[in-house]
Amino acid sequence: MTATLEELHVWLSEPEGERLEFKEAKANFHFETLTKYCAALANEGGGKIILGVTDRRPRRVVGSTAFEEPGRTVAGLINRLGIQIRAEEILHHHNFLAAIGASFPSLLCSRTTVHLQAVFY
Repeated sequence: MTATLEELHVWLSEPEGERLEFKEAKANFHFETLTKYCAALANEGGGKIILGVTDRRPRRVVGSTAFEEPGRTVAGLINRLGIQIRAEEILHHHNFLAAIGASFPSLLCSRTTVHLQAVFY
């Protein structure tokens, strides 16, 4: 999974809803809150939470250093939720942004997949 900057700009233009959330999370974001968002997104059939972007329109990328060790965050989510997690990092304009996506691959599958994307701005 590789998100492009074009995809990021599309996400930024979309409204928040059941499958897309934006959180400023400049310096911190509680792991427990992230866990709840990932579970909720997975239960909705998939979606993304993007950290480091203002909630209100027009959205501004403010960057995020909430999770300095994405691998550790992914491991914690896997441990807590018992689901598969993938992580990705993208760099743009020297600010850090994290996009966390969740998806439910199949109604017949007993496990959910959550995609963690850390986008660096």
